[in-house]
Amino acid sequence: MWLAENPLWHIPNYLKVSAGIWIGYIPEFERYKAIYHAALTKGIKLLNTFLEHN
Repeated sequence: MWLAENPLWHIPNYLKVSAGIWIGYIPEFERYKAIYHAALTKGIKLLNTFLEHN
């Protein structure tokens, strides 16, 4: 089973929300949405929201 947290396992939790960039292939909408929310739980706000996903 795929979990959005898996690609972020090595990223620490940030105390202050920081900007982040997803580098790599762009996953389909639902997967990117899950990754976006998983990153937010670690204190990382991806520059492109899932609503801006193409």
